[in-house]
Amino acid sequence: MSMKEHLKAMNMKMPKGMKETHHIAVEFKDAKSGKALTEGEVKVKVQKPDKSSQTKDLIGMQGHFGADFDLSKKGKYGVMCKFQLKDGKVRSSKFWYTVK
Repeated sequence: MSMKEHLKAMNMKMPKGMKETHHIAVEFKDAKSGKALTEGEVKVKVQKPDKSSQTKDLIGMQGHFGADFDLSKKGKYGVMCKFQLKDGKVRSSKFWYTVK
């Protein structure tokens, strides 16, 4: 989601000079209970359209893990997530996101 949407949901205004344009949030839920899984380590790498990248550790917050990224250029971004939850298994996921 855009930073504007994210901050609005928290009743906050966009600070001047903020470079990050989007908030990436990842939620994990127990398959049986549906309960949020909030312990673990999550790292996201975003590859920009110019092939440069930014990597951040996501922080646990309000039932999800999240961090802010700069997706200010139009084009296709690769989003790669690697995570290890309480069970100790390392998992990964990736997808493309297009900024128009």
